Amino acid sequence: MAPRRSPSAPDALYCFLNAARGRPVIIDVGRVEVVDAPRMQILLCAEREWRSAGVKFRLSNCTEIFRRGASMLGVDMEIFEQEPGA
Repeated sequence: MAPRRSPSAPDALYCFLNAARGRPVIIDVGRVEVVDAPRMQILLCAEREWRSAGVKFRLSNCTEIFRRGASMLGVDMEIFEQEPGA
């Protein structure tokens, strides 16, 4: 995932997930510098869709910056660690 979201371009994360729908996904968030609400909403919606379809969806390299940003948005990172179909 890119360090920051471009406010004027189509979101690359959304485009990637749209193309990967139905296939296992692991997203490296290790370079993320800013955790914003629009991107987190995309991740949460994708996680829910993948899990309900029984397909693996994971975040990797979750840094303290990413965890802190998620926490500030009220997101429990454990949601990204649940097994598909749970």
